[in-house]
Amino acid sequence: MTTAQQRRRWTAGLYLSCVLVLCAAAIGLRPGLRALERGWTKLPAACRRPLRMFATERLPSFRAAPGVAPLETAEQREVGADDLFMVGLEARQPGPHAVRLALFVTYYSNPTDRVPHTPEVCYRQTGTTIRSLTTVNVAVPRASGEADTVSVRVVDMERGDKRQMVAYVFYACGRYCTDRLKVRWILAWPGDRYAYFSKIEAAASYADDAAYGDAQAQCTQLLREALPVLIAEHYPPTETLKGP
Repeated sequence: MTTAQQRRRWTAGLYLSCVLVLCAAAIGLRPGLRALERGWTKLPAACRRPLRMFATERLPSFRAAPGVAPLETAEQREVGADDLFMVGLEARQPGPHAVRLALFVTYYSNPTDRVPHTPEVCYRQTGTTIRSLTTVNVAVPRASGEADTVSVRVVDMERGDKRQMVAYVFYACGRYCTDRLKVRWILAWPGDRYAYFSKIEAAASYADDAAYGDAQAQCTQLLREALPVLIAEHYPPTETLKGP
């Protein structure tokens, strides 16, 4: 057999092998993609307990304020949450300045959610002026008795003669964050079978600059006390997110 014949024989064998590989890939591509989708697509994680059952009596420093009605189903649909809870609160031992408080919690279980606007974006759209946007650290107790140092975003605002502050943080699949992009990253990261995120806001209405420090202290204290209750009684246990 000449060199040219050997080359043609080798080339024909290589061509046939390529054809067989391409045929196998074409046949197995769709089933393979479906298998990957089933294996990697995350599923919604439901609250273990509805947020409306949040026990305000578990908050050592605050109690429900009289005359403040909870949010209804219409508001729940408006914000696009799977579950939500809002309650007006007052300090059990008021500080030197009058501060009206509210706790607002929204829960989302769609793993493909784009994550709703943060308060500084939403309030700007209503004509509110953002006076400052800062980040503070809050020591949030764990069930073990230790504490997590949690970064919390504090938004100070005014509209006309009204002053308001919102301290907020996201809790996504067992992790704290203040950035929408990081929430999306947590939701998309492979590993867990189920996913969710929640936005927790402590809001305060106050009179003037003299009450700013009192408003911030009460907002951060409210988050410090509310977050452990939400994690222990309402959010899915982190160890269950991987599924069976």
